[in-house]
Formats: sequence, structure tokens, C-alpha cells
Amino acid sequence: MLELRRTFSDRYETEAGVLDKLTYVDLLFMDDVGVDTPSEWIKSTYWTILDRRLDWGLPVVVTTNKPFEGKGEILADRIGEGAASRLLGLCKGRVIDMSGRDLR
Repeated sequence: MLELRRTFSDRYETEAGVLDKLTYVDLLFMDDVGVDTPSEWIKSTYWTILDRRLDWGLPVVVTTNKPFEGKGEILADRIGEGAASRLLGLCKGRVIDMSGRDLR
């Protein structure tokens, strides 16, 4: 997200160019998904990335501290229902829950 935001002030790189790089790599790692304050831009950006990955059948590894379901705030609240749905489609419902004590 930081690299995408940088395009707002960078005259040499476009948001579309950065999105193309992100969405078509062989394997995309997305760390701390859902950390950003939810906004329409955040939700739209996650949707675009995950929709393209799903369309092309390209893998993605995502880390997040937000659950997919349950009480309280869930991942869809942070990245949007459409993006969360596409993410579940990408992982075919296989979610590895690594809940536990924070080791930092």
C-alpha cells in the first residue's frame, strides 16, 4: 500500500503500473492485510489485486491479525466484502489460523 500511495506524488510511476507489477508476479506475499484504516480506496485496491490474482489463478500468501469470521471486527470490515470473498476463493477456503500470544 505504501508503494501505491507513493504514486500520488511520484510523476514517474503510476498507480496502474504498480498494480500491474503486484498483480502479475508469480507469487505475491501480502503482510499485515487489514492494518490500514478502511477507506473506499483501500477496499478498491485490495479488491483489484485479489480479483486479478483470482482471474489469473495466481497464488497469494496473506498474513493478517483479523479473523475471517466471528464476533467483533473481521477482515472484511477492513478490506471490503468483495476482496475478502476473492481471498477466500483464492485459498479455496483453506485458512491457517495461527492465533496465539504475540511474541514481539
